Amino acid sequence: MWQRNLVESRSEQKVGDDLSEIGDITADGITDFAAIATHLDAEGGNVGAVAFVSGRDGELIRTCPYPYPQWRAEFGTAPVSVGDLDGDGFPEVAASAPWHDLPGLLADAGVVHVISTANCRTKW
Repeated sequence: MWQRNLVESRSEQKVGDDLSEIGDITADGITDFAAIATHLDAEGGNVGAVAFVSGRDGELIRTCPYPYPQWRAEFGTAPVSVGDLDGDGFPEVAASAPWHDLPGLLADAGVVHVISTANCRTKW
């Protein structure tokens, strides 16, 4: 088993508080993981991100920041693989931002986004 510091982080950034299997995105035959990073951002506003981590050695593959930054959104909560939705050979991951505000509608309404493990692009 491996242990890694995924980022130069403070403990309150909550990097890796939860892991989810996402399939083999590195093509090495070993399942990789999505790690939550709900409080990760440069300004300390708990915007959040999802970090993809190698199951082989724990190395960080890539970090996907919240595509719609909003203070205190905590994107990255409860990441889960939803399979390869677009046929590119890489699974997509659904992750929530439970405290995302819907302007003019609801504060803290929350949203779920599906992102590509290949390039962090938002699918929806």
